[in-house]
Amino acid sequence: MTKTQFIAFTNKSDQGVNRLTALYLPCPRSNRRSIYFQNDDGKLYEIQKVTLGRKSAWLLDSYIYKDGAVRFITPFDPLFMALPILQRAFEKEIVKFQTLDMIFSRDNIQLETVGLDETRSTTTEESIDVHRLTNLTGFAEQLAHLCDIQEIAPGLFVYKLNEKLALNWLTKKVDQLILNTTFTKRYEEIKQDQKFVKLEAVYILSNYLNRYWFTKLLNALE
Repeated sequence: MTKTQFIAFTNKSDQGVNRLTALYLPCPRSNRRSIYFQNDDGKLYEIQKVTLGRKSAWLLDSYIYKDGAVRFITPFDPLFMALPILQRAFEKEIVKFQTLDMIFSRDNIQLETVGLDETRSTTTEESIDVHRLTNLTGFAEQLAHLCDIQEIAPGLFVYKLNEKLALNWLTKKVDQLILNTTFTKRYEEIKQDQKFVKLEAVYILSNYLNRYWFTKLLNALE
Protein backbone atom coordinates (compact mmCIF):
# COMPACT_ATOMS: atom_id res chain seq x y z
CA MET A 1 0.00 0.00 0.00
CA THR A 2 1.44 3.37 -1.06
CA LYS A 3 1.63 6.03 1.62
CA THR A 4 0.70 9.51 0.44
CA GLN A 5 2.45 12.51 1.99
CA PHE A 6 1.59 16.15 1.51
CA ILE A 7 1.89 19.53 3.21
CA ALA A 8 -1.17 21.27 4.68
CA PHE A 9 -1.61 24.52 6.61
CA THR A 10 -3.83 25.09 9.63
CA ASN A 11 -4.90 27.96 11.83
CA LYS A 12 -2.12 28.33 14.40
CA SER A 13 -4.68 28.98 17.15
CA ASP A 14 -6.43 25.64 16.51
CA GLN A 15 -4.65 23.12 18.71
CA GLY A 16 -7.15 20.42 17.77
CA VAL A 17 -5.29 19.55 14.59
CA ASN A 18 -2.19 18.22 16.35
CA ARG A 19 -3.51 14.65 16.26
CA LEU A 20 -5.82 13.76 13.40
CA THR A 21 -7.34 10.48 12.24
CA ALA A 22 -8.23 10.10 8.57
CA LEU A 23 -11.85 9.30 7.69
CA TYR A 24 -13.16 8.32 4.28
CA LEU A 25 -16.58 9.87 3.78
CA PRO A 26 -18.85 10.73 0.86
CA CYS A 27 -18.46 14.34 -0.26
CA PRO A 28 -21.85 15.99 0.44
CA ARG A 29 -21.83 17.70 -2.96
CA SER A 30 -20.44 15.10 -5.36
CA ASN A 31 -21.00 11.92 -3.31
CA ARG A 32 -17.45 10.87 -4.15
CA ARG A 33 -15.29 9.10 -1.59
CA SER A 34 -13.13 11.81 -0.03
CA ILE A 35 -10.73 12.15 2.88
CA TYR A 36 -11.64 14.08 6.02
CA PHE A 37 -10.08 14.16 9.49
CA GLN A 38 -11.28 13.73 13.06
CA ASN A 39 -9.32 14.92 16.08
CA ASP A 40 -9.20 13.44 19.58
CA ASP A 41 -11.97 15.81 20.70
CA GLY A 42 -14.42 14.42 18.16
CA LYS A 43 -14.27 17.41 15.83
CA LEU A 44 -14.44 16.99 12.04
CA TYR A 45 -12.09 18.71 9.58
CA GLU A 46 -11.91 18.99 5.82
CA ILE A 47 -8.90 19.54 3.61
CA GLN A 48 -9.10 22.15 0.87
CA LYS A 49 -6.71 22.14 -2.05
CA VAL A 50 -5.64 25.25 -3.94
CA THR A 51 -4.44 24.60 -7.47
CA LEU A 52 -1.50 26.77 -8.47
CA GLY A 53 -1.60 25.94 -12.18
CA ARG A 54 2.01 24.79 -12.34
CA LYS A 55 4.11 21.90 -11.08
CA SER A 56 5.76 22.54 -7.74
CA ALA A 57 7.22 20.77 -4.70
CA TRP A 58 7.87 21.46 -1.02
CA LEU A 59 11.34 21.32 0.53
CA LEU A 60 11.21 20.91 4.30
CA ASP A 61 14.06 19.74 6.54
CA SER A 62 15.99 18.42 3.53
CA TYR A 63 13.00 16.31 2.45
CA ILE A 64 11.28 16.94 -0.87
CA TYR A 65 7.49 16.51 -1.02
CA LYS A 66 6.71 16.00 -4.69
CA ASP A 67 3.11 17.10 -4.27
CA GLY A 68 3.57 20.87 -4.08
CA ALA A 69 -0.11 21.78 -3.92
CA VAL A 70 -1.27 24.24 -1.25
CA ARG A 71 -3.73 22.66 1.17
CA PHE A 72 -5.60 23.95 4.23
CA ILE A 73 -7.15 21.90 7.03
CA THR A 74 -10.22 23.65 8.43
CA PRO A 75 -13.17 22.73 10.70
CA PHE A 76 -16.12 21.16 8.89
CA ASP A 77 -19.76 21.18 9.98
CA PRO A 78 -20.82 17.50 9.96
CA LEU A 79 -24.45 18.42 9.31
CA PHE A 80 -23.53 19.12 5.70
CA MET A 81 -22.28 15.54 5.54
CA ALA A 82 -25.39 14.24 7.28
CA LEU A 83 -27.94 15.99 5.07
CA PRO A 84 -27.69 13.86 1.89
CA ILE A 85 -27.44 10.67 3.97
CA LEU A 86 -30.59 11.59 5.87
CA GLN A 87 -32.23 12.42 2.56
CA ARG A 88 -31.47 8.98 1.13
CA ALA A 89 -32.70 7.24 4.28
CA PHE A 90 -35.87 9.35 4.20
CA GLU A 91 -36.57 8.53 0.55
CA LYS A 92 -36.32 4.82 1.29
CA GLU A 93 -38.49 4.95 4.45
CA ILE A 94 -40.61 8.11 4.27
CA VAL A 95 -42.87 7.39 7.26
CA LYS A 96 -40.32 5.55 9.39
CA PHE A 97 -38.15 6.92 12.17
CA GLN A 98 -34.78 5.18 12.40
CA THR A 99 -31.87 4.90 14.81
CA LEU A 100 -28.56 6.56 14.02
CA ASP A 101 -26.98 3.18 13.32
CA MET A 102 -29.62 2.47 10.70
CA ILE A 103 -29.35 5.88 9.03
CA PHE A 104 -25.58 6.30 9.02
CA SER A 105 -24.77 2.97 7.44
CA ARG A 106 -23.43 1.82 4.09
CA ASP A 107 -26.98 1.03 3.01
CA ASN A 108 -27.56 4.76 2.60
CA ILE A 109 -24.33 5.46 0.73
CA GLN A 110 -23.92 5.14 -3.02
CA LEU A 111 -20.66 6.59 -4.20
CA GLU A 112 -20.21 8.43 -7.46
CA THR A 113 -17.49 7.02 -9.69
CA VAL A 114 -15.26 9.57 -11.39
CA GLY A 115 -15.56 9.33 -15.14
CA LEU A 116 -18.67 7.13 -15.17
CA ASP A 117 -22.33 8.05 -15.43
CA GLU A 118 -23.56 5.36 -13.06
CA THR A 119 -23.17 5.18 -9.30
CA ARG A 120 -21.85 2.18 -7.46
CA SER A 121 -22.10 0.82 -3.96
CA THR A 122 -19.14 0.78 -1.60
CA THR A 123 -16.86 -2.23 -1.61
CA THR A 124 -14.45 -3.76 0.86
CA GLU A 125 -11.57 -2.17 -1.05
CA GLU A 126 -13.26 1.21 -0.83
CA SER A 127 -14.44 1.31 2.76
CA ILE A 128 -16.46 4.26 3.97
CA ASP A 129 -16.47 5.54 7.56
CA VAL A 130 -20.00 6.92 7.61
CA HIS A 131 -20.83 5.14 10.87
CA ARG A 132 -18.10 7.15 12.62
CA LEU A 133 -20.05 10.37 12.13
CA THR A 134 -22.17 9.32 15.10
CA ASN A 135 -19.06 9.43 17.32
CA LEU A 136 -18.45 13.13 16.66
CA THR A 137 -18.92 15.35 19.69
CA GLY A 138 -22.47 16.73 19.85
CA PHE A 139 -23.46 15.17 16.54
CA ALA A 140 -26.69 13.52 17.74
CA GLU A 141 -27.83 16.74 19.44
CA GLN A 142 -27.07 18.82 16.33
CA LEU A 143 -29.35 16.61 14.25
CA ALA A 144 -32.27 18.48 15.82
CA HIS A 145 -31.54 21.16 13.19
CA LEU A 146 -32.41 18.66 10.44
CA CYS A 147 -34.64 16.00 11.97
CA ASP A 148 -37.73 15.19 13.93
CA ILE A 149 -36.58 13.18 16.96
CA GLN A 150 -38.50 10.76 19.16
CA GLU A 151 -37.41 9.01 22.35
CA ILE A 152 -38.86 5.50 22.11
CA ALA A 153 -37.19 4.19 25.26
CA PRO A 154 -35.09 5.79 28.01
CA GLY A 155 -32.00 7.10 26.24
CA LEU A 156 -32.96 5.55 22.87
CA PHE A 157 -33.79 8.05 20.14
CA VAL A 158 -34.96 7.68 16.55
CA TYR A 159 -34.69 10.26 13.77
CA LYS A 160 -36.39 11.27 10.54
CA LEU A 161 -35.43 14.06 8.16
CA ASN A 162 -37.64 17.14 8.29
CA GLU A 163 -37.07 19.10 5.09
CA LYS A 164 -38.59 22.26 6.52
CA LEU A 165 -36.13 22.20 9.44
CA ALA A 166 -33.23 21.44 7.10
CA LEU A 167 -34.10 24.32 4.78
CA ASN A 168 -34.42 26.66 7.74
CA TRP A 169 -30.96 25.58 8.93
CA LEU A 170 -29.47 26.23 5.50
CA THR A 171 -31.10 29.65 5.38
CA LYS A 172 -29.49 30.50 8.72
CA LYS A 173 -26.14 29.40 7.30
CA VAL A 174 -26.60 31.93 4.50
CA ASP A 175 -27.46 34.64 7.04
CA GLN A 176 -24.37 33.81 9.12
CA LEU A 177 -22.18 34.11 6.06
CA ILE A 178 -23.68 37.47 5.17
CA LEU A 179 -22.91 38.75 8.67
CA ASN A 180 -19.27 37.74 8.28
CA THR A 181 -17.39 40.99 7.67
CA THR A 182 -14.56 39.25 5.84
CA PHE A 183 -17.07 37.88 3.34
CA THR A 184 -19.11 41.07 2.86
CA LYS A 185 -16.23 43.55 2.73
CA ARG A 186 -15.26 42.69 -0.84
CA TYR A 187 -18.83 43.32 -2.03
CA GLU A 188 -19.11 46.60 -0.14
CA GLU A 189 -16.02 47.83 -1.95
CA ILE A 190 -17.63 47.24 -5.34
CA LYS A 191 -21.04 48.47 -4.07
CA GLN A 192 -23.06 45.32 -4.71
CA ASP A 193 -26.61 45.19 -3.34
CA GLN A 194 -27.79 42.79 -0.63
CA LYS A 195 -29.53 40.48 -3.09
CA PHE A 196 -26.29 39.90 -4.97
CA VAL A 197 -24.38 39.28 -1.73
CA LYS A 198 -26.98 36.74 -0.59
CA LEU A 199 -26.77 34.94 -3.93
CA GLU A 200 -22.98 34.76 -3.62
CA ALA A 201 -23.39 33.28 -0.14
CA VAL A 202 -25.65 30.57 -1.54
CA TYR A 203 -23.09 29.71 -4.22
CA ILE A 204 -20.37 29.40 -1.58
CA LEU A 205 -22.55 27.00 0.41
CA SER A 206 -23.22 25.08 -2.80
CA ASN A 207 -19.72 23.60 -2.40
CA TYR A 208 -21.27 21.50 0.37
CA LEU A 209 -24.71 20.80 -1.14
CA ASN A 210 -25.93 18.37 -3.75
CA ARG A 211 -28.09 19.63 -6.60
CA TYR A 212 -31.36 18.91 -4.77
CA TRP A 213 -30.57 21.04 -1.71
CA PHE A 214 -28.84 23.76 -3.69
CA THR A 215 -31.96 24.20 -5.82
CA LYS A 216 -34.29 24.18 -2.80
CA LEU A 217 -32.17 26.79 -1.00
CA LEU A 218 -31.93 28.98 -4.08
CA ASN A 219 -35.69 28.88 -4.63
CA ALA A 220 -36.40 29.58 -0.96
CA LEU A 221 -34.34 32.77 -1.01
CA GLU A 222 -35.68 34.20 -4.26
